[in-house]
Amino acid sequence: MDRVLNDQKELDMVAEGFCVKDLGKLMGSETLNSTMSLEDLYEKMLGKLDNLARQVEKSNAKVLEMVSNG
Repeated sequence: MDRVLNDQKELDMVAEGFCVKDLGKLMGSETLNSTMSLEDLYEKMLGKLDNLARQVEKSNAKVLEMVSNG
């Protein structure tokens, strides 16, 4: 039980609303719904990564500008 709680805490840091226990749904009759749920999750995660990448690019540009003007 502690392992599941620990895994869930780690998953919560990157995957809003997705439960570790839902991974079992990737087999059997609920596969299609679970697959769609995972695809939505991945899409949200990719959106966050894209946003983070843009922030890093802007930050890098500001640093380079400060260095070249300094």
